[in-house]
Amino acid sequence: MEHFFLPKNGSVKRKADADIDTGKKPAKARKFDGTYLDLGFTSVVIRGETRPQCVVCGAILANESMKPAKLRRHLETKHGELIGKSRDFFARKLQVISQQKSTVQNIASTPASALKAFYDVAYLLAKNKKPFTDAEKVVLPAAIAMCRRMGAESVADKLKMIPLSDTTISRRVSEMADNITAQLITQLQTSLFALQLDEATDISREAHLIAYVRYCGATTILEDFLFCKAIKTRATASELFDILNDFMSSHCLRWEACVGICTDGAPSMCGDRSGLKAKVLAVAPHVVWTHCIIHREALAAQNMDNELSDVLSSAVKIFNAIKAQPTRARLFAILCAEMGSEHDGLLFHTEVRWLSRGRVLQRVFELRNEVRQFLLDVDTGKANHLCDPRCLVLLAYLADIFDKLNTLNMSLQGANANSFTMNKKVFAFKRKLDLWKQTIGAGVAVQFPLLAEAIEETECGKHLSIIIIKFIFKLKKTIYGDHQGARSMQDA
Repeated sequence: MEHFFLPKNGSVKRKADADIDTGKKPAKARKFDGTYLDLGFTSVVIRGETRPQCVVCGAILANESMKPAKLRRHLETKHGELIGKSRDFFARKLQVISQQKSTVQNIASTPASALKAFYDVAYLLAKNKKPFTDAEKVVLPAAIAMCRRMGAESVADKLKMIPLSDTTISRRVSEMADNITAQLITQLQTSLFALQLDEATDISREAHLIAYVRYCGATTILEDFLFCKAIKTRATASELFDILNDFMSSHCLRWEACVGICTDGAPSMCGDRSGLKAKVLAVAPHVVWTHCIIHREALAAQNMDNELSDVLSSAVKIFNAIKAQPTRARLFAILCAEMGSEHDGLLFHTEVRWLSRGRVLQRVFELRNEVRQFLLDVDTGKANHLCDPRCLVLLAYLADIFDKLNTLNMSLQGANANSFTMNKKVFAFKRKLDLWKQTIGAGVAVQFPLLAEAIEETECGKHLSIIIIKFIFKLKKTIYGDHQGARSMQDA
C-alpha cells in the first residue's frame, strides 16, 4: 500500500532504503559498565535491552544514553546537590531501590502455595455446590481464626495472601471445568464409549439435556459427567439430536466409537420412527439402545389397583395439606413434641424424586396417631382415611413395599456396576416376591414390619390379603416382563 502515498517522482524514500543507499549502519546496543555507579546509575533489562536506571529517582533512560557524559548530565541537572558523593552513597541508594523492587514483587505476586490453596478451595466449593461468596466471607475468616486459636499467627498472616473473591473463584472454576472437559474429550477421542441421556427440567422451569458417559480407561471402565445443555425451544427429538450431534462434531467425537445409549422410556427418546432413537440409528446403526433399569423399576411400581391408588393419593393429600401451610406445619410440630413422637414433621411428596414415595409413606405411618389427632381438629374429612382400618393396613403395605423397592434401586447404582450383577439382584427380588406372595397368603407378614404392626392393630389383614397378593403378582409380571435380558447403560 505504500506506493499509493509516495510521490510519483520517487523523491521520498523509506528510511530503511535510505540507510541502505547511504551505507549507514543501525545503532549499536551499548553495554553497562560497573563504573557508572559512581554517577548514580545501575542497569535494568527491558524487553531484552539493557538500559540505565538512576538509583536516586528511579528514572530509566534509553540505551543510547548509556554514556558517561549523558549520565553525568542527568546527575548535574536533576540531582545537582549530589555531585561529589562517594560510590558508597550510591551503593546504599541501589540497595534501597532493590529492596523496594522485591517488596513490590512480593505484594503483587501470589506465591505458588497460596495459588494451589486457592484452587483447592474453589474445587471444594464447586463440588459441594456452595456459593462462591462463601470463600471470602466464611472459609478464609474461619481458617484464619482456627490458625490463631492454634497459635500459628505466621500461618494466619500467610492465609491472607490467598485470593478468594467470588469473581476470581468463578473464573478459576470455569478454567478447571474446561480443563477437565478437555482431558475427558481427549480420552473419548481414542476410546469406545457409551452414553446415558436424560431430559430434565429444573426449578426455574428450564429444560436441559443431560449426558453421562462410560468409557474404557487404562485399566478399568470409567464413568463421568459429559455435558448439560439447555434446550432452547421444545424438547423434541430433532432438538435433542441437534444438541447431541453438535456436541459430538464440535469435539471431534466419532459416532463409530459410540457403542450404546441408555435413556428413559419417553416417546421423544425411544421412538422408533421419529424419536431420538431413530435419528441416532440413522447415523450410527450399530448403537445398542437400552432402557434405564432403574426407570423400569419405577414404572413397574406404578401399576396398582384402584383401592391401593386411592390410598396413595389420599396419603399424598394428607401430608401435603399439613406440610404446605407453615402455620399447620408449626402446630403439627408442637403436637408431635407434646405426644413424645420420634419425628416432629412430615415430608413433602414429589414425583420427580424416585425415593420420595417410600420415605414419605413410612413417615406418615410412623406418625399416624399424631396425624389423625391433628386432622380431627383441622380437617375431619381427611382424618377419616386414617381412621379406616382398611386404609391403614394398605398404607402400611405400601410403605413397606416401596421401601423394599427403594432398597433394590439403591443397590442397582454405584461405580463398576454391570448388567450381570444388576440382573442377578432383580431376579433375586422377583424370587422374593414369590416368597412374599406365599407368606401373605398364609396370613404371615414377617417380611413387612409396618404391615404386621397394622394387622395387629386393626385385625383386618386377612380381608386385604387378596389385594396385596394381586399387587405383588402384577409387580413381578411388570418387572422386565418378557425382556429379562434388558440391560442398562452398563452393558455397553
